Amino acid sequence: MPSNSGGSSRRIPWLLLLAALVVVPLILTALAAFSGGGGIESGLSERSHEALTKAGLANVDVEFDGRDATISNADADQAKLAAVIVTAIRGVRTVEVDDVKPVPKAPVPLAVAIAEDGVTLTGSVPDEAAKASLVEFANARGRPVVDNLTVDPNANLSGATVTLSGPAATADEKAAIGEQLRGALLEVTVDNQLVVPPAPPPPAFDRAALQQQLTGLLSEAPITFNADTSVLTAQGSATIARIADALRAAPQARIEVDGHVADTPGPDPNAQPLSDQRAGAVKQRLVELGIDAGRIDAFGFAATRPIAPNNTSAGQEANRRVEIIVL
Repeated sequence: MPSNSGGSSRRIPWLLLLAALVVVPLILTALAAFSGGGGIESGLSERSHEALTKAGLANVDVEFDGRDATISNADADQAKLAAVIVTAIRGVRTVEVDDVKPVPKAPVPLAVAIAEDGVTLTGSVPDEAAKASLVEFANARGRPVVDNLTVDPNANLSGATVTLSGPAATADEKAAIGEQLRGALLEVTVDNQLVVPPAPPPPAFDRAALQQQLTGLLSEAPITFNADTSVLTAQGSATIARIADALRAAPQARIEVDGHVADTPGPDPNAQPLSDQRAGAVKQRLVELGIDAGRIDAFGFAATRPIAPNNTSAGQEANRRVEIIVL
């Protein structure tokens, strides 16, 4: 019977060759991965740090185990953004986040709210000295103080803004309170939002009643001048002073001052200028007494508007007059 030993011996080399073809590549791949893993990690780490730095996340740490990344030293928002950035890098397989830090609380802006029933302080100050200065400022208002200030070493007053709100009686008081607050915290900018109430409207006046009052004053003591001049007599000045008092009580009223002279025989080239000058003299005196010039019109009418015959001295005296009309 023929022996099979020769055939078996021929098959064994082929089996060994086949095994070598399968096993050797696997061994070479493993060796390549083992020897090149550090290079892969280094490249991915370098590209990741570069991308994070460009995104403003240079402080975030990223480590690689092969192609798998672990992000650390980041708060929740930073970690979320860093994960997106690292995941997008070619060659990265997975990204995990480890050791998420809480988001630090920002210092609370400073505010001083003044009210009728007290002064409320809110915000963060860097130390007890700054807090004491603000409380002292608030106590100077003479009202109860609500101290909601917190001492936070991270607070920085240099260039900070403190908001000042509430009512102020006048613009001067508003400015003074703002300066006092600025003096309490020299480094800050004061946003002065104190509100000054609008001035009350001037009281309404009765036009007819005011006209009657002014006409009565002129009837009792007419405004008079030295002869042929626009120089007021003592009586004229006294009457104008009383008229000014009446106008102060009616600040919305406007008036017209009319100057008149008597008609004399023959042409009188001085009649018009004299009547203009006398009306102007009355206006000027009222302005000197504090009446706004914008409230006063002044006109001269020469002898064109007589109220009595000019053929008697009494009539001429009546026609030499100043009239005041409420507009």
